[in-house]
Amino acid sequence: MVAVHPGSVASHIDRVLAHSIGHAAAVYGYPMVEMLRLCRLQTCSRVDPPDDPRAPMGVFFRWAGPSGGAGAPRALRPCAAAWLYLGDEPCRLPRPAAAPSGPRLLRLYDGYAENFACLRLDTGAAAATVLIGPRAPLPALAEGEQVLRARTRLVWVHYHAADAQPAMPGLRTPSAPSARAWRPPAVDLWAGGPHDALRTIADDRAAAPALAPAYFVNLCQALAQTPGLPQDEGLRQQFRRAGLCPGPMEAWHALPAVTRRGLADGLADAAQCVRNAAHSQPDGAATRLRPYVLRAARAARGIGMPEDPETLPTHAA
Repeated sequence: MVAVHPGSVASHIDRVLAHSIGHAAAVYGYPMVEMLRLCRLQTCSRVDPPDDPRAPMGVFFRWAGPSGGAGAPRALRPCAAAWLYLGDEPCRLPRPAAAPSGPRLLRLYDGYAENFACLRLDTGAAAATVLIGPRAPLPALAEGEQVLRARTRLVWVHYHAADAQPAMPGLRTPSAPSARAWRPPAVDLWAGGPHDALRTIADDRAAAPALAPAYFVNLCQALAQTPGLPQDEGLRQQFRRAGLCPGPMEAWHALPAVTRRGLADGLADAAQCVRNAAHSQPDGAATRLRPYVLRAARAARGIGMPEDPETLPTHAA
């Protein structure tokens, strides 16, 4: 009979549990982390220099967005985008121009990277739409206006037009035009570099241990920024068992070494899982996480900056 040291058994169990939690947390949180990363790349904060080329929150900028499905070439098409951080005040969406040249759409994405509304501007559908945050009181509405409540305070607005160079629409927000609106704290506290960590790890699994600390720090900030839905509560409670709690994360190196290794291994498996799903090869072992895998795959296919993070959007005057 081979004797097994009790401590080695406990460490193995801890690492297996941490791997499971790391995999689930990375898949679940990827769309939220991506939204924070893109917001940081595309917007400037109140403390950035006045000549920063990025747009302030609440202001449209030109952006060449990706199009095409999984496995298709990433064709670029002109569009405009704006980031909103909703508080208690309403935001009135742009009104259509007098003579539209073709179909024009406003697509609204919440903090889960989910397209929760699509409005046709050329039909006047957005002319009377008032956008409010998840906990904002219902505003007084003018005749003909309707309210649209977002699930999260962070909202990404895409404006697609048939024009080759669409005119920049305007947002009527409570912020003064001359003042930069606040960015979400989780965006300003972003840790690590500008690249998509899961994409990097899917290309090179060996990068997972080096990228895991920043990824999970950002994930904890995303959990605080984006309240979970009722059906997510059990999963989010599991994350706490490995130290992944909403808000500022305790020092990564304060976690037991076996937990850190398990989380990093789980992150590496999650990266490959999301890539497979994004290319229509869902991971059969991820049945329990299937809804979150599919959501992560949509985020990997449908949102993202051009590959070069130095390519910043131009703020239209």
